[in-house]
Amino acid sequence: MNEDYLLYKNVKITYYSHGNARGKTIVWLHGFLEDSRMWSYLIDHLPTAFRHIFIDLPGFGKSQCIAYVHTMEEMAKVVKEVLAKLKVRKAAVIGHSMGGYVSLAFGELYPESVRAICLLHSTASADSEEKIHNRNRGIEIAKKNPQLFARTTFQGLFAPWAHELYKTQIEEQSEIAASTSVQGIVAALEGMKIRPDRTVLLHFAPFPVFHIVGEEDPVFIGQSLDDQLNAPNVKPYILKAGHMSHIENLRELIPALNSFLKSL
Repeated sequence: MNEDYLLYKNVKITYYSHGNARGKTIVWLHGFLEDSRMWSYLIDHLPTAFRHIFIDLPGFGKSQCIAYVHTMEEMAKVVKEVLAKLKVRKAAVIGHSMGGYVSLAFGELYPESVRAICLLHSTASADSEEKIHNRNRGIEIAKKNPQLFARTTFQGLFAPWAHELYKTQIEEQSEIAASTSVQGIVAALEGMKIRPDRTVLLHFAPFPVFHIVGEEDPVFIGQSLDDQLNAPNVKPYILKAGHMSHIENLRELIPALNSFLKSL
């Protein structure tokens, strides 16, 4: 991948490119406690006819923090600035978890710039009161011991059976999670807990939405996604996975992503 950066509000934002610079653009947005390296598991399976852009969101990877709170809208504006620098008028966006929240914010702010959105283990719903409480608790823990918080949180994203089967990969990605600064952790948690509900986009957006979910996703235990998966604009995929199918079930994830790409 080719690495580059831009300055957004005098803050360095790093992004990477791969594939055909003249092809249709696909923007890949990682989740919380991740960076663009999460996509390394599937990059060799991606069609090179497309222009793939991988962005380190503010506070993660090689991108710096912008503020105390990184709202989903602010991060969507970062995505827009990257596309503007690359002179890309329209792109498809694939967002994992928090990256999905940013994708929907981008779709709401810039619908004319979106070909399609793929939510990967994400949701259009706002946080519940319980979730907000857990995020506030996480903020306090992270301020005291960010590495412990990051490792524990990240390792809790997998289906129970995956821990032994993918022990090496989980440990590698846990190291990346643990390297996240306390500022990056807190800013993202603060931003996620105040994001609005965007399920209306799944019904009325002028672009299609693919929704890939894991049937054993611990993030959504007790929460039904049926309304979202059955929305008129949505094409659903249900995989045997927890929250991390790019590690847990690449065999099923790649065809689902390729189906999304072919639809463009």
